[in-house]
Amino acid sequence: MYQRNELDRDELEFIMHSNVLKTAALAIIYKSQLIGFAAVVALSSLTSFSAFYMPGLLAQQNMLPFLVFGHFLVLSAYSALILTDHFVVFKTGLEYYVSIALATGLHVGSSPLYRKKANTVAYALFFILLTGVAVVANIFTPLKVPGSVLCGFCFFTILEWLCYLSLKGGALFSLIVITSSLYLFAKFLNILAK
Repeated sequence: MYQRNELDRDELEFIMHSNVLKTAALAIIYKSQLIGFAAVVALSSLTSFSAFYMPGLLAQQNMLPFLVFGHFLVLSAYSALILTDHFVVFKTGLEYYVSIALATGLHVGSSPLYRKKANTVAYALFFILLTGVAVVANIFTPLKVPGSVLCGFCFFTILEWLCYLSLKGGALFSLIVITSSLYLFAKFLNILAK
């Protein structure tokens, strides 16, 4: 008798969607943050972000816009509903995992090494705007984690651009740009510490 070894796309999508719903329901029923985190990881895997990742995967499969937009919507919805305290079981997953997934997608999209150069500026501008909004939200709302995560990833993206541009300009230019940038950043941190 013939036995099929592979699932078709519709069957796989049904399994993934039902796993998200089942895990979310279990988290709510048992009031478990651990199961809530697993539900968020399952939801995040629907946008191609998972623990099993290979470099270049997002660019090769054109999944980057879906990853960024999906995680932005989830984080925005959570940010709007955080004041209701209904999503306590999903708090850790939504604040940490979704923020890291969103920041990773924005970092890849705004990288000077990203293959689709036309979208790089749009991703970079959205990254800077979203980081600014998240930092302001960090100050005025109880939502602290996304601002910190986005700020850290934005810093790495800026360093990547500085290195990329300075290497295009030559060794002396590279040394001047990187040294002065790190000096200004140290001064900025010194001002914040006071």
